[in-house]
Amino acid sequence: MRVGYLGNFEPEWSTERDILLALESLGHVVIPMQENRTSAAVFRSVALGSDLLLVTGTWDSIPLAESVP
Repeated sequence: MRVGYLGNFEPEWSTERDILLALESLGHVVIPMQENRTSAAVFRSVALGSDLLLVTGTWDSIPLAESVP
């Protein structure tokens, strides 16, 4: 399964990293997107190409409304 995951992966220890590692250990391909550095276009592209999309938002920095046509 291909999983797109928008969250905060910068801290060495974070829930997002734990979830990412858990999903990868189960054999899934995870596409991490750093929430304060991901454009709406990249978010949309990854979301449309994924079987599952996870979003853990803390920065409120990606204009998600722009990613909807």
